[in-house]
Amino acid sequence: MAMGQAEVTKTIVGKAVVMPNGTKATQWDEDYIKIVAKIYNNIPKNVILRHNIEVQRHGEVQVVSMPRNIVFVRGVEVRQTIKWEVYYPKGTTLLIKRSNGDDV
Repeated sequence: MAMGQAEVTKTIVGKAVVMPNGTKATQWDEDYIKIVAKIYNNIPKNVILRHNIEVQRHGEVQVVSMPRNIVFVRGVEVRQTIKWEVYYPKGTTLLIKRSNGDDV
């Protein structure tokens, strides 16, 4: 079965952001934060799943996540891998969570 993939992008403005474990971080010259989630899964390319990057505000800090739902397609559980990227301006506080949930 061919692997499916999707890409979701979100832009936000702020001075502090918390990203999921394993995020690739790149500083850039823009004045906003760009978040990219590349999603790989085990379902045919002709099946469409909706993905949504969520941003929760806690004062000045914005916490980024993507809800995971258990989904079955034709009796097969969809397994997803998400690779995160974030592009952020100089002066932004960037925290990347460890696999145990602690902040780095």
